[in-house]
Amino acid sequence: MKSIKDLEQIGYTACEFSNECDVCKEPKGRTFMSGYVNDMCGEECDYYICQKCASKSYDERKKYLES
Repeated sequence: MKSIKDLEQIGYTACEFSNECDVCKEPKGRTFMSGYVNDMCGEECDYYICQKCASKSYDERKKYLES
């Protein structure tokens, strides 16, 4: 699995909890938020993703962000 630092560098925001994932049924590692926003309307995110799933998508997401 990729480190928390690596995953935060590609736009995921680490949560203070684990075992939550909107992508798989067996989350592993830390939970991250994608599309996190904290503004005057409150806190929101597009979805939660576990460290295992975020690590699997790391290369594709990094490539997308670099383009």
